[in-house]
Amino acid sequence: MRTTGILVAVAVTMAGVATPAAADPVCPRTIRIDPAPSVREGNPLVFTATLITPPGCPTVGTVTFRTQAPVAGGGFDAIPGSGPASPKADYIARTGLLEWKPGDQPTKEIPVQTLVDSLYEVPEEVAVCLERPSSEVEVPSPCTRSEISSPMCLQADMTVPITIGLSVPARDDVSVFYDTIDGTAKEGQDYVGVHNGQVRIPAGRLDTVAPIRILPNQPGEGFEFFFAEFRSTHDGYTERSRVKIDIMTR
Repeated sequence: MRTTGILVAVAVTMAGVATPAAADPVCPRTIRIDPAPSVREGNPLVFTATLITPPGCPTVGTVTFRTQAPVAGGGFDAIPGSGPASPKADYIARTGLLEWKPGDQPTKEIPVQTLVDSLYEVPEEVAVCLERPSSEVEVPSPCTRSEISSPMCLQADMTVPITIGLSVPARDDVSVFYDTIDGTAKEGQDYVGVHNGQVRIPAGRLDTVAPIRILPNQPGEGFEFFFAEFRSTHDGYTERSRVKIDIMTR
């Protein structure tokens, strides 16, 4: 039975990953792919690939790379929630070749440009995978993931639709319950609190929205924040995900 995950799947598999080649027994070399620091949408994610070479061995080798959305395997995410990003909507897909020549620095960057959209979303993930390494190198762990976050900075006196997404389309209707939690912004003063709110993702759909009302604020209050926590019960257990919401006074 396939399970769907709210916001992102815990179990994630990467498709089309590298097949390790036979390494040089005299100079065994490996390439390590490292995640990029998380960024706000609109900024580049900068992944790095490092060729690890024994002392005295030449720094040579090649490997191709490509971006992809993580492939969901089912299950519900724990805090903090995140989901797979979509190429063209959330980032510019890339493929390319990394080549190390004698004398090169061991670490090379893989920048991935993220895009700004109009949705209020939980953090989304982009994966970069290495494949087809040259015969003299191995790639033990070919894929890594990093996160894009939306600013979630809302003006006071508005109703905001928080997008709730599944990792794969729902086979049956999925009920999601949510609550608001005070931060520096206070229920009743800065926003309309929600307790045990419920929205439904219909069978065959990927997402829905949960509305939260932001109240008019007094001038000079500056930035304040609160949280929305989402939960869903399936297969006999309940899991949660949380998003931080910033309020900007006009």
